[in-house]
Amino acid sequence: YFGNWFPDGLLFHYGISDDRLIAYTAIPSFSGMLGSLTEESARTIFMFMLFAGVLVATGGTALIMKLSFAAVGHLRAGPAQIAVVSSALFGMISGSTVANVAAQGPYTIPTMRRCGFSREFAAAIEAVSSTGGQITPPVLGLTAFLIVGLTGIPYYDVMIATVFPAAIVYIYMMVSIHIEAIRNGIGAVSAADLGER
Repeated sequence: YFGNWFPDGLLFHYGISDDRLIAYTAIPSFSGMLGSLTEESARTIFMFMLFAGVLVATGGTALIMKLSFAAVGHLRAGPAQIAVVSSALFGMISGSTVANVAAQGPYTIPTMRRCGFSREFAAAIEAVSSTGGQITPPVLGLTAFLIVGLTGIPYYDVMIATVFPAAIVYIYMMVSIHIEAIRNGIGAVSAADLGER
């Protein structure tokens, strides 16, 4: 609205009328810069959260945790490695960071704490590994849908482009956890040990 008052450069433009300004920012049309993002977010985030709730209610998250334990539970710092693998698996079918933390965190964070990791490190592992679900194909997160909606790039191309970065994120996390476990003298634990502690 005040763009014509700025000096020539980055912020200058010729201004817009009152009607156009209201159309860009008002709820009925939401045709402005944030309007399309808000609409896309409202449509998509609800579905992610609903799906995560269904997974928790039907025991899907328990299955993910069992698969993760079978895959990496025997490794040094197994509980933290389980958090990474379970978040990757959950991210593959949910794509929601918040849903991932809510579904996996109540199990993985206390388990990592019992095995000797600090409260801050355990929370950080869960938060970062859950955030990786945003770039883990095939579902990805809201950002992928925004890319598709705003640029017109096919979803398949966006999904393929995320395979390598997602693998790097999770491999790096697992190596970092292994190094932290060595530094703190944390070894491998069995399923029985986790149940007893």
